[in-house]
Amino acid sequence: MRGRGRARMARSRGRRGQWGRRPASRRQSGIARIQGSGSYSHLSAGAMTVLNEIGSLVWKKEEPHSFTQAYTPVPGPTSADVTRQSTPIQLFCRFFSNEVWDLMKVETNHYANSCIESNPSCRAWSDTTVEELKAFVGVLILMGIVRLPRLELYWSTNFPLISTPGISNIMPQKKFEQLFRFFHLNDNDKHVPYGQAGHDKLFKVRKLLDLLCPLFESEFQMHQACTIDEAMIPFKGRLRFKQYMKDKPTKWGIKVFVLADAPTGYVKRIQIYTGKGLDSCK
Repeated sequence: MRGRGRARMARSRGRRGQWGRRPASRRQSGIARIQGSGSYSHLSAGAMTVLNEIGSLVWKKEEPHSFTQAYTPVPGPTSADVTRQSTPIQLFCRFFSNEVWDLMKVETNHYANSCIESNPSCRAWSDTTVEELKAFVGVLILMGIVRLPRLELYWSTNFPLISTPGISNIMPQKKFEQLFRFFHLNDNDKHVPYGQAGHDKLFKVRKLLDLLCPLFESEFQMHQACTIDEAMIPFKGRLRFKQYMKDKPTKWGIKVFVLADAPTGYVKRIQIYTGKGLDSCK
C-alpha cells in the first residue's frame, strides 16, 4: 500500500509540478480560454464581459498618488478648554451635556408616570433628577468593568468577597431597578409601528443620537490620515437589525460604520446599519 501511495504522489507531482501548481503551459492555456473561447458560451453576457476585461489587464508601475494641496487644518481638539491636563470626567461631560441629561430625565419620568397610570399596582415612583441619572449611568459603566453573574450580587451582604461597595454606597438596589426598568430616551406615544411609512428603526435612541453626533464632529479636527471601517457593538438581545459576522471577534451585535482619525482612533462620524437602509448621524 505504501508503494502505491508513493507512485500516485509521484504522478500527481508530475502533472502539477513539485508544489502542486499546474505547469506553465497549462496555466497559459487557461488564460487563453478566458480571453475568448467558445468553451464559456454557457455564461451570461455580463460574465463574459468581466472575463474579457480580466484577460486584457496589463500590469504596470505607477508612482503613488500624492496630494498637491497642503492640509491646512490643525488636528486635535477644537476647544481651548480641552488640554492634556483634562480629566476623563471633563472629557465625558463635553459630550454628555446638560441637554443630554435633561432628555434622560424628561423621557424617563414621562414613561414611568404613564406606566404607573395604566398599572396602579406598580411600585410608587418619585420623579428622578439629573443627579440620580448621573449616578445611574456611572453605576452602569462600573458594572461593565466589574462583572458579576447576577445583578443583585452588587448589593449582596451575604457574600462580602464579591459585593461592590462602590455601587451599593451610591444607589440603593430598589432605586437602581426602578431606573433600569423605566429608563427612556424618547416618547413611545410618537413611535410609528413597524411596516408603516415613517417607521424609524432607531426611534428609541434617535434623540440621543441627534444630540451626540454633532458633538462628535465639532469637538475634534481630524488629521489628514483617516480611515473608514466597520465595528460591532456586542448585543445578543431581540433586535430586527442585529447582525452575525463570523469573521469578527464580536460575532453578534449591531454593525456600525465609523469614520475615524487614523493616528488617534477618534470616531468622527458613525453610521448604524439597520438593514437595507442606513441610518446616519449627520
